[in-house]
Amino acid sequence: MASTMTAQQSFPATASPRKRPFLCPELIFQKHISTSAPIMDTLYRVIERGNKVDIRTVYKDMWKFYIEDVNEVVGFIRDDVQKQMDWGPRFLHVQDKGDWGGFDMREITLMTSIPRFEGGKYPPAEACQNTFMQLFAENRNHFPGMDRWLNKDESVRETSPIHLSDPGMGLSIPLPVRGLLGVVTVGVHLNVYKVKREGGKDMVDRIWVSHRASGSDFSYPGMLDQIVAGGVDCRDEIDGRLAPCKTLIREAEEEAGFTVDFKSRQVFCSDQAGNPMLIGSVERVSDITFYDCKDSSAGDIDKNHLEPGLRIVYDLKITEPRFNPQGREPGIERFEAMSVPQVKESLRADRWKPNCGLVMLDFMVRHGIVTRANDSRFNDIKKDLHRPLPFKFISEYEKIIKGW
Repeated sequence: MASTMTAQQSFPATASPRKRPFLCPELIFQKHISTSAPIMDTLYRVIERGNKVDIRTVYKDMWKFYIEDVNEVVGFIRDDVQKQMDWGPRFLHVQDKGDWGGFDMREITLMTSIPRFEGGKYPPAEACQNTFMQLFAENRNHFPGMDRWLNKDESVRETSPIHLSDPGMGLSIPLPVRGLLGVVTVGVHLNVYKVKREGGKDMVDRIWVSHRASGSDFSYPGMLDQIVAGGVDCRDEIDGRLAPCKTLIREAEEEAGFTVDFKSRQVFCSDQAGNPMLIGSVERVSDITFYDCKDSSAGDIDKNHLEPGLRIVYDLKITEPRFNPQGREPGIERFEAMSVPQVKESLRADRWKPNCGLVMLDFMVRHGIVTRANDSRFNDIKKDLHRPLPFKFISEYEKIIKGW
């Protein structure tokens, strides 16, 4: 197993009293300004599209979101969201100034010590869920995603883990509010490709990409994606610790019909007769980090939601010439085997879902397709595929996860 890690910058992530970080007077949303180099000369625009939040101003321009008795920041909230949201003071404590006044705190804390009516306190996970339900009930008319979520049957309401440095907390958050509170997302992506022999070397020949389904029910409709990708779920664990390999195994089956053997990491799919066919072995190869503010391409429901993210990246080199995968979920329109020039052009044309474009750019750097010789901002690309994020989980995740 190969793993590429970039050292993460340290940020304060402790409970009050909290150090006041250095603040930079920059605009929070980076603008896609053109450089002096021609657009064909660099793929750095992919980095810009996936990082529309300027990390240097997060502490100055946003509200920090905490959960009581969790000694690290959980999320960052845009000022306009803070003003629009009805927080409900019994469950959510909003503190604008310090206890003695004079300096900005700009903190919102979800209280888990609220007593039960019958006595005692709720467990932290239950207290969080009660608070989120109350928040949704009071704000469903302001945020359409909340109303849509509440109108669903409880069995299909989507939630996401709250990723903390203590993997035993077991907290989760309803999906529509995750981006409003700026909570970290963690996912796995699988690059699927085949090589050809050229000049005595193996060169990437084709890369399988997914065309996302169109329509208002889907985020980033019609854009490109890896053929296997998905968020790490609370169920994806080994011995109580987060296991991204379990996410990969589950998503590979659901999205592409692949069977991944846990021990050998060999990957199988069915041939035309329905018989299992070995297509290669999966390898964990890299990770990327980013901090995005979703734009209109995400869809109306998620527009302006914040997404600080970690993506754990796997590669699958196809060894079976009969390989012809088909998408298996409604969110997938079709799979396509693209040539390297086609993929590069699609990145230049902003056809990729932003964080998936980052994963593809990382693939091209690792496989020698994007190099210092053919990209004027190669060094910036390598550095900025691993943005420092102000979350303790991000800096410590390698010690938290388990499995390959």
